[in-house]
Amino acid sequence: MQDDPQEKPERRADQLATLTELLPWPHEAAVTLVDLGAGFGALTERILACYPLSQITCVDGSVEMLALARERLAPYGSRVQAPSCRSGR
Repeated sequence: MQDDPQEKPERRADQLATLTELLPWPHEAAVTLVDLGAGFGALTERILACYPLSQITCVDGSVEMLALARERLAPYGSRVQAPSCRSGR
């Protein structure tokens, strides 16, 4: 049986909600996190929305994904950092 593509965004939203609910801090906590493998920032966005005092640094090996994350997370201003990480190779 093939997955219904219509269900994927809803399932993804449910997954992100579950991950956020598993975080051990109260929503009013001022947490500082690092999102390793942040991709385009979907989980980071969810955490920033649920934890209004949070600050998150996004790390990803893909320059392109970090660019998408910066664009997506721009409304959160200084609460989120997505530095470019380039190796000397």
